[in-house]
Amino acid sequence: MNVLVFFKPDIKKLEAKSDVTGLIKALKDGDKTVRWRAAEALGKIKDIRAIGPLIQTLKDRDDAVRASAAWALGKRRVERAVEPLIHALQDKRGVVRANAAWSLGEIQDGKAVEPLIQTLKDDDEDNVVRRRAAEALGEIKDVTAVEPLIQMLKDDDDDLRRSVTEALRKIGTPAVEPLIQALDDEDEAVRSGAAAVLETLKETDTVERKKRDFKVHELKAKTRVTELDDVQWYNKGLDLFELGKYEEAIRCYDKALERNPNCYQALNRKGITLDVIGSYEKALYCYDRALKLKPVDERALNNKGLALRHLGRLEEAIECYDRVLELNPTDGSAWNNKGVALYELGSYKEATRCYDKALEINPMDADANYNRKLGLENLK
Repeated sequence: MNVLVFFKPDIKKLEAKSDVTGLIKALKDGDKTVRWRAAEALGKIKDIRAIGPLIQTLKDRDDAVRASAAWALGKRRVERAVEPLIHALQDKRGVVRANAAWSLGEIQDGKAVEPLIQTLKDDDEDNVVRRRAAEALGEIKDVTAVEPLIQMLKDDDDDLRRSVTEALRKIGTPAVEPLIQALDDEDEAVRSGAAAVLETLKETDTVERKKRDFKVHELKAKTRVTELDDVQWYNKGLDLFELGKYEEAIRCYDKALERNPNCYQALNRKGITLDVIGSYEKALYCYDRALKLKPVDERALNNKGLALRHLGRLEEAIECYDRVLELNPTDGSAWNNKGVALYELGSYKEATRCYDKALEINPMDADANYNRKLGLENLK
């Protein structure tokens, strides 16, 4: 009796040889891991022949494969990929939508501006996707995106606000006049955000520069007179953290908590800052306080796990990550962090399974990729 033996394509070898034909064929393999690794390899090679097959792969039944294809299409700036990527902004999985937004920013085609603006403005959308949309608009540098970006300066998500700020900075001079007008906005967060962006811009127009400096100075003078509330102290802490001024940032979070003891965001960010400077016990105390106020806060649970791991309390850290994954099974960072804790316990096989889960969610996760290689080396 004849026995048919099927061999999986060796993606690493195909990539090393730049075997585009072999990698395109692997996009139709029965193993989803082979398919997403093939799409990733084609993105790195950047061969024009891969564009059509990668566009077709955006319809793959597996989420991770579609996400890998969406990322790969951004590595080669081809107009033909724009419409399929715009369509991918409606995909059911957030990681696919996020990668599609990133790729549209890399391609920099004006047709993507309006769909990206709609994604940015969608309050029901995942914040990671909205951040990628903001970053993409900054790469495209279309002036029609300025006003929608300015309005996002009042969003509650601090990471989104940072992405918006950077996008406006990249758009540069065309954003100056709308930003100056935003200094009179009724929302304090918009005014402060606009002032912060303007101070980073270097206009060549002397009149515009003087007008900007006058408005920013006027705004700062008003701010000094007005007592800062908890949100303003919190935002000031975020800015100082970004500058590496950790002790000053902690003092700002404390000021926010004086004004609002229930500001769990300030507790979480204070914990992150304490963790950075090595004060793990104090960080843990902050996370516990934040979780009393909001027991289902995934970020605080994830961060608590990190503090526990730094303290060598690995089993407790894993319990935190498991709690996050109960709330959100698609949290890639929690899978990766759980894998690290298991690795440190010597459970290499279980750790590798966690990294595989993280990579199914986001094939481009560099940390999970690196950690997986370490785990596999210890299984040999």
